[in-house]
Amino acid sequence: MKVGHRAKFKEDISTLTNGMIDTVIDAVLYITFNTVLSVGIRNMRQMEYAQYQSDVLLCTYNAQTIRRALDTLVSRKLIQRNKTPIGRNITISQEGIKRINEMIPTYKTHRPWDGYLYLISYDIPISSNTKRNLLREHLKRIGCGKLQDSLWMTPYNPTSIIDEFIEDHGIPGTILVSKLGKDGSIGDEDRKTLIKRVYGYEQLNERYERFIHGYTKLKNPSITQRSLAYHAILADDPQLPFALEPEYFLGKEAYRVFQS
Repeated sequence: MKVGHRAKFKEDISTLTNGMIDTVIDAVLYITFNTVLSVGIRNMRQMEYAQYQSDVLLCTYNAQTIRRALDTLVSRKLIQRNKTPIGRNITISQEGIKRINEMIPTYKTHRPWDGYLYLISYDIPISSNTKRNLLREHLKRIGCGKLQDSLWMTPYNPTSIIDEFIEDHGIPGTILVSKLGKDGSIGDEDRKTLIKRVYGYEQLNERYERFIHGYTKLKNPSITQRSLAYHAILADDPQLPFALEPEYFLGKEAYRVFQS
């Protein structure tokens, strides 16, 4: 495959998936996973290359490209194809499931919480701006909400995760983690009001609402389109303890619609 074509594939797929997936190989794995998970298709006779080509992620790619991607997935032991008397079975290996979990977020049905909020503050030299940005991205990735430029919050104790990150990446300066009392507050806002604002629950709920209304009305929605639409929202959902989510929040309902 020419370098220019490979770059175009990556750009197109990344755009369609909001950056969650950026290669044809991962796209094929994602489609295979969703198809097997949703409708139980395991026989390759039922899952021909034409089906991949008709999918929203791969509609512009030819059978040869898709075939190479499938062969690569087999060689990397991410999927398995076995001959049987009725055809070839396709299954996702444990390594394949691990790769899927690295690409896309997973809805957490169990969210233990110790009842505290944690504040993360840092003072990193301007000369280490790259390191500071690296820390900010890490705080976002582990579900922290930004209060101010150098002050973040999370309901999950981040001490060990942050300590490990600081050591691994050589982050200079001072980074402090403080525990807010169970009855404590920040400013004039109560906890739920603060969390709703910091984590953007209003906008997030509107997106879940559009997803629910859009996909409950469709009789035969595309498996991939539904999955991509859901995971794009879930990627921005901090998945805080259920006790801290607004009462009207539609996260659970959207998950139910996604699974149906």
